[in-house]
This record gives sequence, C-alpha cells and structure tokens, in this order.
Amino acid sequence: MNKRLKRWSAIMSIVLLVNLLVPVGTFADTDEEEKVDIIVTYKDVVSESPDSRLSVYENEQTMKTLPIKTMTVPVSEVERLKEDPNVVSVSLDQPLQLMSDTRELGEHDWNNDMVKAFDAWDDGYTGKGVKVAVFDTGFDGHQDITYAGGHSVFEGEPYTHDHHGHGTHVAGIIGAREGTLHQGIAPDVQLYGVKVFSQEKGGNTSDLIAGIDWAIQEGMDIINMSLGYTNEVPAVHTAIKQAVAQEILVVAASGNGGKADGSGETIEYPAKYDEVIAVASVDKEMKRTNTSATGVENELAAPGHLIGGLAPGNKYVFMSGTSQATPHVTSLAAILMGKHPELSSQQIRALLVEQSLDLGSEGHDRLYGYGLAQYVSSTPPDEEENEESPAENPQEQPSDGKENEGSEDQGSTPPDEEENEESPAEVPQEQPSDGKENEESKNPDSAPPAGEKEGKQTARVQVKPVNLGGVAIVSNADVASVLDNGTLVVFFDSALDDLTRLALTADQVKELKDRGITLVIAKHDLELVIPHGVFKAGDVVIEFERVVGKGIPYAGQAKSTVYQFKIIQNGQQVRHFDEEIEMGFRVDQEKNVNNLKIYYWNESLNEWEKIGGNYQEGFIVARTNHFSTYTVFDSAVFEETKSGTPISGGKTNGNSTTEGTTNRGTSKNGTGSEPQAEESNEQNNKDGTLPKTATNLYNSLAIGALLLLIGFVLLRKSKRRIVE
Repeated sequence: MNKRLKRWSAIMSIVLLVNLLVPVGTFADTDEEEKVDIIVTYKDVVSESPDSRLSVYENEQTMKTLPIKTMTVPVSEVERLKEDPNVVSVSLDQPLQLMSDTRELGEHDWNNDMVKAFDAWDDGYTGKGVKVAVFDTGFDGHQDITYAGGHSVFEGEPYTHDHHGHGTHVAGIIGAREGTLHQGIAPDVQLYGVKVFSQEKGGNTSDLIAGIDWAIQEGMDIINMSLGYTNEVPAVHTAIKQAVAQEILVVAASGNGGKADGSGETIEYPAKYDEVIAVASVDKEMKRTNTSATGVENELAAPGHLIGGLAPGNKYVFMSGTSQATPHVTSLAAILMGKHPELSSQQIRALLVEQSLDLGSEGHDRLYGYGLAQYVSSTPPDEEENEESPAENPQEQPSDGKENEGSEDQGSTPPDEEENEESPAEVPQEQPSDGKENEESKNPDSAPPAGEKEGKQTARVQVKPVNLGGVAIVSNADVASVLDNGTLVVFFDSALDDLTRLALTADQVKELKDRGITLVIAKHDLELVIPHGVFKAGDVVIEFERVVGKGIPYAGQAKSTVYQFKIIQNGQQVRHFDEEIEMGFRVDQEKNVNNLKIYYWNESLNEWEKIGGNYQEGFIVARTNHFSTYTVFDSAVFEETKSGTPISGGKTNGNSTTEGTTNRGTSKNGTGSEPQAEESNEQNNKDGTLPKTATNLYNSLAIGALLLLIGFVLLRKSKRRIVE
C-alpha cells in the first residue's frame, strides 16, 4: 500500500508541476482576445513568426519587394511585436476611400484644353511607351479604351471587374482613345489597373501596400492614387519611398475634405507625404472647388469638376473630385516622360512644377500648390538648334540672379539642357584646390559678384535651390552654367533654411564628375565643400540635419550648430570617401579662436573625437573623409581639471575614419521612430474577467488545492486500511 501511495503522490506532484509551469489560463485567454489587422515594417528582412505563435497569427502575407508583412493577431501581440529589435513600426490597417464627390452631367473636353493636352498631341507626344498603374476599383472593359494589363490584390476578384465605376472613369481621363467622346489626355500610355478596392471588403492600407509591391516588381513609371486615408501608416510611407527610389513617380489626390473658405490643413495620406505629388481640384474657371483639400503639401492643381469619362457597360458619366484632378497630372507626367526620356522621375516632377500656371496667391500656396498643371509646347526652333548643335564657346547662362530669387516661389527648375548632359567636356580636368576659392565662399550671405550670372558660363556660380516636397533640387541649367573645373554654390537663404536634403540626379552627378565641378552647400551657419571625386555614378542625396536637443552629450557646450551629415548614393549610405570634404561651422567671435576645433561624435566609443581645424572669416574649417555628427568645441572642454578628472569624454583622432553615425528622434524627413499602433491594455478585463496574470495564478492555486485535497483523502484512506 505504501508503494501505491508513493506512486499516486509522484503522479500528483508531476501534474501540479506541469500546471504551475504552463498555466491553464494561457490557452484560454488567446481565443477570447479581440484580434486586429496590422501592418509590420521590418528593418531589412521580414522575421518568420515563431512556431509558438503560429496558432494565433492569421492571414500572414509578406510583400515580395518590401520588408513588410500584414497579419491578423490578438491585441496582446501588438506590444510583443513592437519590442522585436528587427521591427521598425507596427500600424493598424486603415480603410481607404475614393476621392470623387458626385456624378453629374456637364460639358466635355474643356479639361483637356485647359491642361493643353491638344498642344502636346500637336507636338507628337501622347504618353506612348509610359507604364501607368491606376490604383483603384479596377477597370471595366470599354469600347473607347485599351488596357495593357493589371493586377488584383484580392483572390477571386479580377482587376477587370470594376464594381464601382470609379477606376474605369479615372482610366478614361488618362487613356481613352483619341477621337472618342471623352478622349483621354495621354491616349497612348500603357495603362495598368491595380485593384485595391474589393466589392465585398472595401480597401485597406495593407491592400495599397500590396499594390505598390506589385508596381515595383512590374517596373511601372507612374502610380496614380485617386484615394486616401486619414491617419499616417509608416509602412505605406516605406513602400512609397521604395517605389520612388525605383524611379516611380507617385501622384495622389489631396482629398475632398476641404472647407469652403479654404482654411485648415485637410490634406489626406498618401498625398501628405513629401515623396508624393499632391493634387488639388479646380473648376472650369480655374477656381478651387469648394471641397478640395487645403494645406502646404498641395503641389499642383488640375480640373476636377464635372469631368466626363467612361463608365462600366460601355457607358459614360461625369464625376467630380480630386480623384478626377489627379489623372490629369498623371497624364501630363506621362507626356513629359515621352518627350524627355533622358530625365529622371524627379526631374519630370520639377518640370511639371516649372510649367504650371500660377493660380491664387503669387508663388506656392495652400490652395493650388504651384498652380495649374499644363503642357508647355516645344522649345522655339532656334533654341532647339542651339541644344542640338552647341557652339564651341560657352553658352549664355540661362538664368540670372533675379530669376533665381523668384524660383523658390515658382518652383522653377528647367531640366532640359540635354546636350550639356550628353556632351560633357572631352578631357575633364582635375579640380584645383589652392584654398583661395574656399576662403571666398565663407560668407554665404554675400551676393555673387556683379555680372557673375549674366550671360556666359563662369567659374563660380551661386544658385538658390527649389524646395520640391521638402527636398532641395537644382536644375540642369544651374549645373551647365558652371565652367569646367568650377564651383557650384547651392545657397540656402532664410526661406530655405529648414531644408535638410539636397538631391542630385544621376545625370547631374555625371556632369559634376565629368567636368570637375566642386559642389558647395552654403547656409548661414554651415558650409560643405564637396569635390567631384567624392561622388560615384548614380543619383545622390546629401543630408545635413541639425540635431541640437536630440540627446547629444555636451551639445550645450558646443560653439556652433550641431549637424548630422549623410551621403546616400544610389539608395545606399556612404560613410567614407576617397577624397576629403571640407566643412565650415560659423562661430561667434571668440577671444582665442585657436582653441576652437571641429569634433565628431563616435557612437561606438560614446565620446567626441577631434578632427581639428582653423579659423577663417567667422568659420572654423577642417577636412574629413567620413560623415557623422559634427560640431565645434573649445578644446579646453576636454582637458583634465587640476584634480585630474576629465570634464567630459573626448580624444584627438585627426582625420579619423572611425564610423560614428547616429539616428536620433524623428526628423521632418520621416526618419527615426514612427507612430505606433493603438492598443488596449485592458482587453482581458472586459465583462468582469480577470487579467491574464490573475487568471493564471487563480487556475494554478485552484488545481494545486484540488491535488492536495486528493492526496490527503488518499492518505487517510490508506491509513484506515492499515488499521483494519
């Protein structure tokens, strides 16, 4: 009997131990939790779901070109995913909405005439060969249009089924055949329908991401999004940035939530993103339609009121809204791509801005952006001859100082100096570096010498960049105006001081390299002198962001602004360069400027390291062959006190090549931490149920007590039998 008792006790002990290690509540709670649809953005590679989570993760879908996964999970899993070091953001999936207001009757063809589509046709440009993806409700077959293909992100719902009619109408504005009742603006484009709205489920931001993923795979040239959503979804922004990096131009409707008086910031996503052309709506009199969204993100305006177009069933319909304005801009972009195949997508964007007709307040405004998008006819014959047969002597400078001053408001960036890109000097010379030229540039507030920008090419040209969606750009004409082995100074005045990025196209970089041109970025508190040898072939983005107040140690003792620098070439960050870059930081006049030196923050060592430098006309100037976070300190800050204790960390490293880049906070350009998904911390307390921990503890104690009771009964029974 003792053996049997011992065996029962052992079994009960094992059961009790298992119960304590794996509480019963953990199995019961998951089924009771509310589940949410989420979008997870990963740093590089999408993480596989752990085996232990497979039972609670549903509807998992990983994008093919993007580090993004969509899934349905219990609310409690949202927080766990956020803590994954490989996860950048977790967002709740959001519903999409179309951007059309009404279906009404009205006249037709006035909109084509307003944007000067017929002039483009006369010049022989109809968008031929350009691939345009329309993200919408699908395309219904129609006798007046031919589609190149398409894709549906929904199983069982082909892109050729337009359950709403919105997508077919948008498609017709772009590509209905010439000579039909409602002829399209770019009738020869290759038109692809991407169905991101389902007849049964509607459309969500996860569907939008899946569509972008497809467009990248298929090499689209333009994406038209006549749709929107209210709250930011970082994963969508990531997908759009990837599309733009692949030379896809993204055009989106600003939205129809505008107030009649034009007040307020009402632009919706994705039009709100800097990488996207936001399109407002105007009527036949070129006046803003009452519901057209307003805000600083508006970039262009286009006809959006009573626009005639195609409808399912070989019918026709008139519709209004920024949904209808958007395909006008998309069509014009396709026409310009056909006319200027040598230009990048961002140069096409700049050309759209340059050729727009200013509406409303002078320059860029919140209602119309830069103005009405329209086609500007071909260059006059003598200018074309000059472009095709450039003279041996330097050409006249295409823009004088006054024009550059106005370019900020007008967004003027003429990019069609074709031969200067295609016919660089035959024998590029090495860039001289005697120091005198750099000394002259130490005062960026000074105007260029009289006559410098009047007429011929000069050795040193100062231009003001154009603010295009939060990114500074210069025109091909600006680059072409510099003599071989000269210097192009890009000057950011007070109106442009908040810009933190300068973008150069691959063609512009090629010209800098081929002709030995030095690039200078000049601000009131900073100057970067970048020799042409720093750049590799391809496009480049130069970032220069102020980081004071973002947690940099000892930044309060800095004698200049603290800047973080990056060079991104062909989408990849470059930290070390073959040639040295000269940097200058403006400082207040000090009694002993000899003690002022440039330092960089070495994040791996968690300390400041000295680069060096000397004082030149209000700036501390030094050279380096790598980028990180830089500022100026009095070197005495890093000396030891009388007691031998260092005041702060820091050491001398000359032109150190130690990596020291940092990522702190959320910049205006969208880097850093991103908004997180909403969650419910009290999900398990609904309807009077206990929280998870209390439930588990309760279950454990209850089962443990039961086992002890059974053991006690068995023990008493055993003793009674022994006595008997």
